[in-house]
Amino acid sequence: MTGSDRADDDLRRGPNWRTRTSPRARHRAAIAWSVPIVAVGAATMFLVILLLGRLGAPGWMTTLPWWLPTLATLVWTVVRPAPAVVSNDDDDSWAGYVIRYVLVGESEQRDLPRRAIAAAVFGAPLVWSLLVFGVLVLLGLG
Repeated sequence: MTGSDRADDDLRRGPNWRTRTSPRARHRAAIAWSVPIVAVGAATMFLVILLLGRLGAPGWMTTLPWWLPTLATLVWTVVRPAPAVVSNDDDDSWAGYVIRYVLVGESEQRDLPRRAIAAAVFGAPLVWSLLVFGVLVLLGLG
């Protein structure tokens, strides 16, 4: 594909809706999408915790599915906070934008206490949902 063909495709396809819509509508959409993403991750995490409990794992081990991803998310939001950025790049995933919007903010990062609270509340479910969706993609189902 030549450069002019790519430009023609861009003109036919039009700009990415994220850059055409208002910030308010984009934020509402991000919040609306975060609900099922968090729900899938939370359900998966609780199933793993229940499974560990049924298998007779010690109490400290049944808490690992929550605190380990929460700690990893907290470290990420403190050390390498990458805010959600609006772009026309079709390779930018909407799920990645939503996760960065929820945890870090849009365009510029939130202050550290807010990022830490978001990581503590949503970190583990978001990590579990990334694992679920990653496995589905690897299996060709996503």
